[in-house]
Amino acid sequence: MVEVRARKSFFTKEPYSRETNILAFQWILKEAKTTGKGFVAVHVPRNLSDILYGAIPDELIRRLKSKGIITSSGIEIVRVTKNIRPYDGANSPMVVYHPSMGLLEKLDKIPNVSAVLAVPMTVGEIEEWIKTWNATELKLATSSS
Repeated sequence: MVEVRARKSFFTKEPYSRETNILAFQWILKEAKTTGKGFVAVHVPRNLSDILYGAIPDELIRRLKSKGIITSSGIEIVRVTKNIRPYDGANSPMVVYHPSMGLLEKLDKIPNVSAVLAVPMTVGEIEEWIKTWNATELKLATSSS
């Protein structure tokens, strides 16, 4: 029998931009209010410097890279990478920055993740994941192009 997990799955279609990265971080803070915890997933920690620049203070970015956990706006944010993943999602949301299908497949194995927002460089990279999870496009951008 195929395991069915209740989870909201979203993706962004906007062209890659700093604004999209920042708005995705704001999304995780909003979605995590219920549990007080959220996950930020990247391939490797060093990617966080560029991805979260402007979203949170540099000191918090450095701490998330080195320690793997910070508190921002009263929400515990836990770093997730392709090699370091939680055993359980604690019914909390996750934003995945610039994912590959390989990273998404690893993250999909984490139980009890309430919602996932994939922020790809291009949508084509994650089309299979979008179909698998019946993911919905989430429009984050606030400025017009």
